[in-house]
Amino acid sequence: MTQLLVVLFLTANPLLGLATQNAFDNSPIKNATLPASSQAAILPILSSKVEPILPLRNYNFADLETTAKSALIYDLNAKKILFSKDIFSRLPLASLTKLTTVIVASRKIPLEQEIIISKQAVDTPSTIGNLNVGEKITFKNLLYLLLLESSNDAATAIAENYPGDLIGDMNKQVKAWGLKDTFFEDPHGLSPNNKTTAWEIGSILAKALENPEVLPYLETLEIEFPSNGGIYATHHVTNTNKLLKGDLGVFAGKTGYTEEAGECMTVAAKAPNGDVLIVTVLNTLDRIAETEKLILWARQAYIWR
Repeated sequence: MTQLLVVLFLTANPLLGLATQNAFDNSPIKNATLPASSQAAILPILSSKVEPILPLRNYNFADLETTAKSALIYDLNAKKILFSKDIFSRLPLASLTKLTTVIVASRKIPLEQEIIISKQAVDTPSTIGNLNVGEKITFKNLLYLLLLESSNDAATAIAENYPGDLIGDMNKQVKAWGLKDTFFEDPHGLSPNNKTTAWEIGSILAKALENPEVLPYLETLEIEFPSNGGIYATHHVTNTNKLLKGDLGVFAGKTGYTEEAGECMTVAAKAPNGDVLIVTVLNTLDRIAETEKLILWARQAYIWR
């Protein structure tokens, strides 16, 4: 009788029909088999020795609704999609672009290399880095401006000092990761032609989490460092990720916004059992509220222990 109940319960959970995937140098997100939203997966008859893999859907909680045009909750450890909405829709990604910018640029520019800020960098639209023409700043400190405050002038300065074609290398890198729907036209995301999917930007965030030169920036709430020739004596940099290190277990992430992309966000959060959840929203009116809603729902709508 117990065995029959287990089979019936698992059959009702489409997420358990996902194929086992490799760990994320082989892109665990990209290789997953998506559950059909309208029908349960067909499962084999289980032996009495088979135990369900957590997390399991708790149907005492209703299905999730989100105003985001595209949204994803992915359990990186269990390799399960916990929620998906149009995750293969190709959309502008705004400043989420900068995740790939830093992954690629950090391979060729030394952290302590001093960069002189050009007029072209300062003239980049929607600049918020308070950089000054002629200011000298290390690549390391530019990355704080790039990833915490999402400074577009910092992105331009990095591209100008990259030894080669930064945008070309960014596009080559995502192709090497097997991401076919991501494309970049600039290093900051101002172009509406910079596009991705919730599925693929989740993969890129997972790559950033694996990178010891990138992760510390995504985890930093705020930092202050001296300026050499800047407008102010110091740069005080605050992360735009308002969920970082709060009650929801968010420990890394990136935000983005343009008029074409709407508000965007991708974060990594710890689940109740310690699993890492990749949570992404694209094109929403309130990225903080929608991301918070997704994380809370995943905590309640699944059995973790």
